[in-house]
Amino acid sequence: MDRTKHSAISNAQMQLLLVGDNEEDFSYLQSLLTRAGDGHLRLDHAHSPEEALARLGQTTYDLLLMRLQVGRWHCAAPVA
Repeated sequence: MDRTKHSAISNAQMQLLLVGDNEEDFSYLQSLLTRAGDGHLRLDHAHSPEEALARLGQTTYDLLLMRLQVGRWHCAAPVA
């Protein structure tokens, strides 16, 4: 890989969306990923699947992490 491509890839910022209502989980992951990401990660938080769908309609994410308890949430729209 040439140096220019490697530099562009290593400087790219990843967009992550964490879905779940546990603020402790979000704070912990935000701290962990911020340190590990060396400034190349942006972490957003949605408290529910419905809020996540709204955010997905506004922003492109590279990764979505969801903590789901069976029977807790009922999401009306499928995520494609």
